[in-house]
Amino acid sequence: MKSVNKYYELLVLLVIHFANHVLNYSFPFLLLYAYVDLGLNYVDVGLLSTVFIIMMTIFSIPVGYFVDLSSRIRYLMIFFGLFIMSISWIFISSATSFNELVIYFAILGLGASGYHPPASTIITELFEEDKAKALSANMITGMVGSALSPLIFAGLVNIFGDWGNASLATGVMGLVVLAIGFVASLYIGIFTMKNNDDDRNVVTPSNERGNLRFLFTPLIIISILFISLRTAIFRISTLFTGLIYDNYLNLSEDNATIASAIVLGVATLFIVVGGFISDNYKPRTAIMISSIGLFLSSFALVYFVDFSNIYRFSFIYFSINATFYIGSPAMSAMLADKVKPEERGKLFGSLFSFGQIIAMFVPIIFGYLRETFGIFRAFNFILLLSLVALFAGIYIFISDRRK
Repeated sequence: MKSVNKYYELLVLLVIHFANHVLNYSFPFLLLYAYVDLGLNYVDVGLLSTVFIIMMTIFSIPVGYFVDLSSRIRYLMIFFGLFIMSISWIFISSATSFNELVIYFAILGLGASGYHPPASTIITELFEEDKAKALSANMITGMVGSALSPLIFAGLVNIFGDWGNASLATGVMGLVVLAIGFVASLYIGIFTMKNNDDDRNVVTPSNERGNLRFLFTPLIIISILFISLRTAIFRISTLFTGLIYDNYLNLSEDNATIASAIVLGVATLFIVVGGFISDNYKPRTAIMISSIGLFLSSFALVYFVDFSNIYRFSFIYFSINATFYIGSPAMSAMLADKVKPEERGKLFGSLFSFGQIIAMFVPIIFGYLRETFGIFRAFNFILLLSLVALFAGIYIFISDRRK
């Protein structure tokens, strides 16, 4: 079998991850532009996100299970996931009602389940000694895609005239990236590879395939709760940022999109901080710093936000995202060390599945609170989530330190 340079392999994954996040995180800004045309409200926006997350959650566990079978299957899942996401955007371009969007967002969530479990497993195998750095590089690339997605979508709206044509162009771009990634994979031999250090084509023994006992330990359970709470806050932040800029700070759709991109884009740089802290100290240190920072930022959102001051609001929203990113690579790196290499597919599948359970429902809850009681009651909900996450982070820190 042909050996593959692991850096070429990582490069292919990074390109696909970038495209995955552009398609994943453009939809809040699609909804910003379609908000009036389709007669949506905050509850509708939250429900669409909930449908997306439910589908992604349901399919992440079986994806994680099959990830542990062979490296070829891993890459097929990654490419097939991007294909489904691209097709869903093409469907979205013709949507004329909220009910149609529900169906298309469900398809988008199905496709989104195909990247993270296999990619995280591949990366932790390729870079066993530098997992935090490699996972940080992967996360940075994805989050750069998240940060640029509002600018990309706003640019497409201005080029093609409306959100429908912009959605079509988004789907076509996804298919182009998919074709490039697939051809590059064939050229460098990913589908016929044998890594120099680890033969990842070996199938997991049958008596290990369905074994999920390692998940039912206090540390893993609390970690999944911790991830779910943090992900819930991040989902709310990215989903509603543009709408809040539009509705409360009276920015135009284009300016709201640009402001969101700046906030999210600068915040992504703090993934590097999380990776640095994890590698030079301990992942638990980055997790603790992230937990405290997220709580303080959420507290500031409730008690110090001022909608007449765009800079103060933007800084607080930036702080929420930045402190979230600090803990992201640390969590994956720490948990990867807690399980056997052949169990990592199931681990990451479970993290991206069970780790979304709370995030399934918070967007629609946030939307309901805003529509019924006002925006500050919805912000208090974020503060409550961050407080519970802080307690979970303290438990993880103490538990890991004892070991």
